This record gives sequence, structure tokens and C-alpha cells, in this order.
Amino acid sequence: MDFKLFAEYLDLIADAVTTVATPFAIWAALLGLRTWRHQLKGNAEYELARRYLRGVYRVRDAIRLIRAPLMWLNEPQAEEKPSSTPEEHEKKFREGQKKEYERRFRSYRKHGPNYRSK
Repeated sequence: MDFKLFAEYLDLIADAVTTVATPFAIWAALLGLRTWRHQLKGNAEYELARRYLRGVYRVRDAIRLIRAPLMWLNEPQAEEKPSSTPEEHEKKFREGQKKEYERRFRSYRKHGPNYRSK
């Protein structure tokens, strides 16, 4: 067998294989790009949903804090001067409760309905 003839057949076979393999390689590349695009979109949607859920949990926790029926004795602001009468003591205690509830509501306002997740 002639070496030149064998080399020509080998070149023809290589060209045929390249011609057939090229469309498959392009198809595989396009399929990979499509999969990558879906993955990026899915990751972005997942991250957005996670941020919103964290914000909803913050709002939920703020509402729970506001609605908590129990208030520890040290939560209302401490009196600076001792009260002379029970009425005055009650008034200062109510003012302390009011300040504590305002503090609780600030937490809700910070994370409330118009919150922006970080």
C-alpha cells in the first residue's frame, strides 16, 4: 500500500470526523450555556427569596416583641428620684411603660412593612 494514499485516506477520515463532530460540539456548548443561564437565574431568585424571608422574619420578631404581654420590671425606665406618693409612683411607672413600648415600636418601624432587606 502506498503511504501517500494512506495519508490521503487518513486526512479524509479526519475531515469527516471533524465535520460530524463539530455540530455535536456546538450543540453541547449551547446546552451547557443554557444550563448555566438557568443556574444563574435560579441562584438569583433563591437569593432574592432568602433576603425577603429574612426581612419577613425580622418583621415577625418585631411584632412578637411588641405584642409580648410580659414586661420585666427593669424594662421600663428606672426612676431617677423616689416617688413620694403611690399616684406619682404609678405615673412614673406608666411613663416608663410608655417609653418601653415606644422602644419596641421603633424596632417594628425599622423592619416594618416598608423594610429593605440587606
